[in-house]
Amino acid sequence: MLGLASTADDDGRAAGGATTITDKQVQTLMDLLAETGANVNSLLRLVGAESLSDIRADRYEVALNMFAMKKGR
Repeated sequence: MLGLASTADDDGRAAGGATTITDKQVQTLMDLLAETGANVNSLLRLVGAESLSDIRADRYEVALNMFAMKKGR
């Protein structure tokens, strides 16, 4: 077995392995985006998500760290 996908691969999302952030965490990120003037697309690229609500819970800290660095400038 080579580990190659024969159809469109969803990186395990359908298997339910990765949980996404809560609505409250989404709101926190939206508030931080507004407060810092950060670019939402840059954030989404950083965490590998298509929308804020699609951010995996294990990537939330990465998102928060981006804002911490931005505030520290």
